[in-house]
Amino acid sequence: MKHILYIGIFILCQILAAGCHDKLDLPNDPLERVVVVYMMGENSLSTYAQHDLSEMRRALSQIPDRCRLAVFFDNSRSDQKPQVLLFDNKGEEKSLFTYRNDPVSTDSATLQGVLNLVMQKCPARNYGLVMWSHGSGWVPARGKRTIGIDNGRNTQSNIGSEMEITTLANVLRRTNVVWDYVMFDACFMQSVEVCYELRDVVHWSIASPAEVPGNGAPYDKILGAFFSPVDEAWRIAEQYHDYYEATGGVVISAVENAQMEALADVTAQALAGLPDFPSTDGVQQYLGDNEEDLPHFYDIASAMRHWLSEADYERWKETLDAVVPHYYASSSWNTAYDSEAYMLTDPDNICGLSLYIPTEGNTLNKSFHKTAWAKRVFN
Repeated sequence: MKHILYIGIFILCQILAAGCHDKLDLPNDPLERVVVVYMMGENSLSTYAQHDLSEMRRALSQIPDRCRLAVFFDNSRSDQKPQVLLFDNKGEEKSLFTYRNDPVSTDSATLQGVLNLVMQKCPARNYGLVMWSHGSGWVPARGKRTIGIDNGRNTQSNIGSEMEITTLANVLRRTNVVWDYVMFDACFMQSVEVCYELRDVVHWSIASPAEVPGNGAPYDKILGAFFSPVDEAWRIAEQYHDYYEATGGVVISAVENAQMEALADVTAQALAGLPDFPSTDGVQQYLGDNEEDLPHFYDIASAMRHWLSEADYERWKETLDAVVPHYYASSSWNTAYDSEAYMLTDPDNICGLSLYIPTEGNTLNKSFHKTAWAKRVFN
C-alpha cells in the first residue's frame, strides 16, 4: 500500500508539473537579460545533457526577476523531440518551439534560428550564451571537432557534423548585438585563436583551455552567476572551478575579448625575433599526444615566459593581465586521453588561455595559419 501511495503521489506531481508547462507568459517589455543554453547533445554526451537540463530546472529560483533562461535541447533519444524551452524564476516554463524533424544542431541555420526566435519572443537589454557539447578549440571541423557534434542519427556516436568557430562568430554577428558572454561548456575552447575570432561579438569568453568533466557545469550550483552584471561575468568561471576543485579539478578562465587586438599587437612584436618553430620545452600543455591528433594546447603565458627575456615578458604580461583578469586552475584535472598532460607543470607562469605552437611537420600548421589570429600575429 505504501508503494502504491508513493506511485500515486508521483503521478500527481507529474500532472501538476505538466500543468506548469506553457503557463509562462511572454514579456511585453524588454527583459534585463536572457541567457540561451544551446545544447548539442546528439553524441556521446547525450545522457549528460538530460542530467544538466534537470540541474537547471532545480535551480530556476536563482534566476533574477526580469530575466529568463532559454534552452535549446537536442539529445540522442529519438523519443524526445528537440525543442526550445523558456524558464523563469517561479519554476514555470514554456515551449517556444518543438521540431517535427530532427535538426542538425551544429548547422549555422539551426543556431541562427534559435537565437532569432529567442530574441524575437523575449527581447532583452543583455544576452548571454552557453555553448554545450564536445569541443576542440580552433581546430577545423571535418574530422577534427571544433564545437559540437551532431551525428544526425540520434545515436551516441561522435562522428558527425561539427561547427567551426568562424561559423559561430558569423551567426552571433548577424544577431546585431554584442553578447555579454559566451560560456563554452566544452573541452579546449579557451584559446587565443577562439577568443580573437569572437573579439567583436562577445564581451567575455568563459571556458577551459583543457578538458572539462563529462557532466560539465554544475548548473544547479552556478545558474545564478549566469545573470551577474556583465563586468562580473567572471563569477561563472570562479564558481565552476570552486565546485570541481574538490572533485577532480578543472582549469577555467574569463577572457575580455575586446582586449584581444592589443594582445595580438604585443604578441606579434614579441615573436618577431623568434624562430618559426620555437621550443616547447617546459611550456605548460593542457593535452599531450593523443589518438585524435589534437594539438597540445600550450598556455600562452607559460610559452612567452620561456621565450622572452624577463623585461620583455613583464611588458607583454601587462597586456595579458587586462585580457585575462581572472583564471582558476586546479593542480590536476580529469582526462579522457591516455596522456600524462593532465596536471600543472608550470603553475607560476600560467593564465588559463592556450595557443597553438607550430612544430615542424605538424599537419595542423597549414590550418592554423589560416586563422584570424595567426594572420594577425604571424603573417
